[in-house]
Amino acid sequence: MTYYRDTTFRGIYRCFLLYEREAFFEELGSLPLYVSRSHVLVYGFADQKKGLMVSVLGFADITDSGNMNITRLPQKERIHKRVAELEDFEFWLLDGEKMGLAENYSDVVSYYDSLVPDQLRSIRELNALDEMRDRYFIDDVYCLVPHKRITVRLEGIRNHYFYGRAMEDAEGIRNGDEILVTMKLFNDHFFCVAAPEQQGLRASRAEEAILRYRQSNDKRDGRQAMDIIAQSDVYIPVNLHDVDEETRQRLEKELEEGKTERFTASAIIRPGTGRANSYFPVFTSAFRLKRFMPSAAAMKQPAADVIKALAENNAGASGIAVNPDEKPVFLIPASVFPYLLTKKTGEDEIPDQSKMS
Repeated sequence: MTYYRDTTFRGIYRCFLLYEREAFFEELGSLPLYVSRSHVLVYGFADQKKGLMVSVLGFADITDSGNMNITRLPQKERIHKRVAELEDFEFWLLDGEKMGLAENYSDVVSYYDSLVPDQLRSIRELNALDEMRDRYFIDDVYCLVPHKRITVRLEGIRNHYFYGRAMEDAEGIRNGDEILVTMKLFNDHFFCVAAPEQQGLRASRAEEAILRYRQSNDKRDGRQAMDIIAQSDVYIPVNLHDVDEETRQRLEKELEEGKTERFTASAIIRPGTGRANSYFPVFTSAFRLKRFMPSAAAMKQPAADVIKALAENNAGASGIAVNPDEKPVFLIPASVFPYLLTKKTGEDEIPDQSKMS
């Protein structure tokens, strides 16, 4: 047995531990076995919402020879406790394999392992993330975003990035927004940072205006949302399927770096781009576009230029669909384009979104 008082989560998570019984007096003090045994045997696991936890498996006595006599607690009587509530108590880390605990409690190990998705399990096994993890919420990492460090609760891996949920607000990010996270090495230390695609995650004025209209269903709010979108920058998809791999990578790099002088909305939106009764997709962030259309590149353009190109190039689209990754989609019909371009949108030109989604 190895004695501990303070350790990282790796000395607790998926480990068998022995605590002095006083640590569990509140939960187990009424059980007869509590009085007759000196220690409590527990197994460490992690719950995303509750944090690092231990499950009480039974009671134990340590003999003079160093062996343990264990009385197993019935599963229906098993209790859980947050490790954060045990920080003032010493514990012993047991060798589960050598002592036969892993075999004797294989049902417990299998049960808690089954609760963890494969990708999340892989993330928990990455030692490089450890210095960025929260002490008690091991899936929560500290992530650098513009002008701030926030906590992100990791959920999985996608396209070589971690993804998860922001646990607090930041510039362009709301609590609960999905976040793409990557790792950077600096001075021999790893840091979690928001992926490049994450920048500009939320065009706050446009999205908040759309949300306000959805909640009120007031045509005045709908008119204001259209006006704000028309005055904002948006991202439009550039289909790179038809070019060779080397050209595609070069174009994607140029678009990512903002070198779009050779790419205008008029060059992308050609006659016949749209189909009858279809809406041209635009997005308030490159992140949203890439999530919805992974094979397309994202080109940032003033929404007014996109509207003008759709109107003048006889593209055939019925209008614009703003952030089609969300439902219901906010639709701007082509009939409104002249008013948006002259900034003279009136209430009568605001369509009923419920009939168009």
